[in-house]
Amino acid sequence: MIRRHALGRFDELLEAAATHPAMLVYLDQAVSTKQHPNENLARELLEIHTVGAGEYSEADVEAMARVLTGWRVDVYKTWKVYYDKPSHAGGKVEVLGFSHPNKSHDGRELTREVLHYLARRPQTARRIAHRLAVKFVRDDPPAALVEKLAEVYLRNDTAIKPVLRALVGCSAFRRAAGGKVRDPSEDVAATYRALDARVHRPRSEDSAANALLWQAAGIGATPFSWPRPDGPPLDSAAWSSPSRLLGSLSFHYAMSGGWWPTVDIRHREPRERVPQWGLGFDELVDHLCQQLLHEPSTSQLLKACCEAVDVRPRERIDKEHPVVQWQMPRLLTTLLDSPGFFTR
Repeated sequence: MIRRHALGRFDELLEAAATHPAMLVYLDQAVSTKQHPNENLARELLEIHTVGAGEYSEADVEAMARVLTGWRVDVYKTWKVYYDKPSHAGGKVEVLGFSHPNKSHDGRELTREVLHYLARRPQTARRIAHRLAVKFVRDDPPAALVEKLAEVYLRNDTAIKPVLRALVGCSAFRRAAGGKVRDPSEDVAATYRALDARVHRPRSEDSAANALLWQAAGIGATPFSWPRPDGPPLDSAAWSSPSRLLGSLSFHYAMSGGWWPTVDIRHREPRERVPQWGLGFDELVDHLCQQLLHEPSTSQLLKACCEAVDVRPRERIDKEHPVVQWQMPRLLTTLLDSPGFFTR
C-alpha cells in the first residue's frame, strides 16, 4: 500500500504509513490502550511525518495518542494489522485545531480524518517542500522555492507528482548539479551504473543483488534500515566524514577490479573500456571521464590518473599495455574517487 501511494497523494501515503505494521509495532509493544495511550507513534506522526518540531503541543500529542488507540499488530505470529475496538479511548479530542467528539468505539474513521487534516496543514506542506528541496537542491534551499513547492502541494490536494514537476522545472534545481554529496545508496547505484556492472537475478546469499545491500552498509547505511524513525540524513555534511570516504574508496576499488561481488553479475573486462587501440592515454582518460562522470576530463584529473598508474599523457595504449593488463582498476578508481563522482 505504501509503495502504491509513493507518488500519489500525501494523505494516502500518511494513512498507509500510520497503520502499517512497522509503525504500529510501537503501539503494540507498549500495549497502547484507552487506559494507557502510548505517545510514541503520536509524537512521530506530528514531528516527523507531518507538521514538524515546534508546531504542536503536549496536549496535541496526548490527543493524537488517544486517536490511535485500538490499532494493533500481531507481533508474535502473523504481523497482520487488526483493530481492537475495546482498546480505543473515547471522548472528545482536539489536535492542532481539529476537533471531534470521538463517541464511537471504532476509531478507524477518526484516524483517517485526523491524518487527512494533518496532511493539509500549511506546516506539513512547508516541511515536505523543505525536505524535497534539501534532497534535490541544496542543504539551505531558497525560502522562495520552499514556499512555491508548499503552495503547489496544497493547491493539488497533497499530490506529490505536481510538486516534483515544479521542483525539477525551477532554475535552482538546474543549478544544483554537483552540489549535493551522494549518500551510500546513491553511491552504490551510481557506481554500478557507471561501471556498467550487470546484476542478474539472485540465486544465493552471495549473489550481487544481496551484496548491493552489504556494500551500502559498508559505506554507512543499508537501505531502509536507518535505526531511528526520522530516516537517514538528507544534508551533505552527514555523508562527508572520513569514515564514509574510506568506505567509498574501498568499495570503488573492489568494483573497479570486478573482485567483489562475483556471483550473478557481469563486470566489464578492461579491454572493453578502451574504445580503440593506439589512442593516447589522455584520450582514454577523457573517454572514461565522459562515461563515468558525464563530463570531459580536466588537467587536474589527467594529472591524477597519470600519477595513479605511472603513465605519460601522450603514451599510446595497446592490448599489451599495463593499463589494460593490470592497472585499469586503479585508473577507474581514481575517477570514481574524484569530487565529480562523490556529488550528484
